[in-house]
Amino acid sequence: MSIEEFYSIELNEWTMSLEFYLGDLDILKERLQEVAHKNTGKSVLASVEHFQDQFIVQKENLQILRHDIQKQKEYLTAELKKFSHLNNLDITDAQHFLRERVQMTEKIFLELKHSFYRFLAKVF
Repeated sequence: MSIEEFYSIELNEWTMSLEFYLGDLDILKERLQEVAHKNTGKSVLASVEHFQDQFIVQKENLQILRHDIQKQKEYLTAELKKFSHLNNLDITDAQHFLRERVQMTEKIFLELKHSFYRFLAKVF
């Protein structure tokens, strides 16, 4: 497998993962609405607001990252049209940077999700 193929596969996998996380966020928001309708205590509602805010931030982060991955896909495609193989260090650096961002975003998302599940266990 060439480095170009590896990068392309990696970008596609990241895109699919982000789409999954965005769908997951929609499900988490629905669960949060259920909690808000069933519980009117101040401490519960404060936690609901906290998670609402976190879900909004995470959705924005996922969308920005998805956009940046799409830009990298376009850049990779354009470079491959010019040259038969990658000889541009910028692409490699950008790919590495995106890889780190994807990993960090996944870590943050999963921590938020697990924190939300712990909250759900307390209120149900």
